[in-house]
Amino acid sequence: MKRLIILALIFVSFEYLYAQSSSDGLLLKEYGFSRTRENGIHYYKMQTDVINISPDGKKTTRDVYTLYLAVSLNDGKGDKYDITCKKFFVNLKSGGIKALPGLNDWKYSFNKTSDSRNEKGEVFGINHDKFENLKDENGNEIPVESSYLIYNSFIDFHALMNAFSEKSPGGKGIQNLKKIGDRVVHDASYSQPPVNLGKRVKEGSYFKNGEIVLSFKGLSVVNGNPAAIVNYDSGESSFYMKTMATDKIDAETNGRSHYLGDIYINISSLWPVKVELSEFVVSETKIISPPIEIHASVERTVVINEISKEEYENNSPRWIY
Repeated sequence: MKRLIILALIFVSFEYLYAQSSSDGLLLKEYGFSRTRENGIHYYKMQTDVINISPDGKKTTRDVYTLYLAVSLNDGKGDKYDITCKKFFVNLKSGGIKALPGLNDWKYSFNKTSDSRNEKGEVFGINHDKFENLKDENGNEIPVESSYLIYNSFIDFHALMNAFSEKSPGGKGIQNLKKIGDRVVHDASYSQPPVNLGKRVKEGSYFKNGEIVLSFKGLSVVNGNPAAIVNYDSGESSFYMKTMATDKIDAETNGRSHYLGDIYINISSLWPVKVELSEFVVSETKIISPPIEIHASVERTVVINEISKEEYENNSPRWIY
């Protein structure tokens, strides 16, 4: 009997030591983020929630933007992406879910080695004209601030899915993260991309990033596959926008932003499978004539999930809570 107990204890000890060594191996090994992503097509659902907060701290209105995208990479180099926007839904001021027919099955491409801008200066190859005079499925015109946030959904998508989660062609980036616990200041720190959008968001408008830090937080399992968790933090960012609220009224907005979140990256394919973002924004808008000042505080969250082709084709506007 004693011999059986001793053998059992030895067996348990070996099992513990094996599990411990396997765990240590995973935590201490080097991972490579500088490889080219596997060719293929991936499908995503992206939801952005924008909540306005009154000066007394109460949440007032909520806008929800839901986007279905197919992203294809087939050039063999990991450079040229072809994107299809299957559907875009909005729910503004909780007024009901509306589709945006003008964005149905819209296709565009971008080459991530070209400083993220095309010959027209459009970031990620996103055509500004698509967001001029947007209307919902009932023919109602989308307000200027919502049109910008619809456009910005595509900017956010590629910033998170490409700029932060792929090797940076211009300097330091995710490729510098080797082991869990590593951190790096991203090459996009203090960059100041333009945010002008057609006639309603004028030239000279910009968003200026703070010191963007990437950190290799750890490992997880998403959709049954191992995934690396990479955290990003924008630091103190700022923006300036000059908008045309109506044909006769111009406005200028100055504000500050801080956004951060996690990117879950499939270790084998290097495609993101889940992304989360939280942002807090404070701003002051001055209407030039008649002179009015508007102070705003906004809480914004973004969730991107990789989905099946079937869910992409069905494109349900059901929100993610």
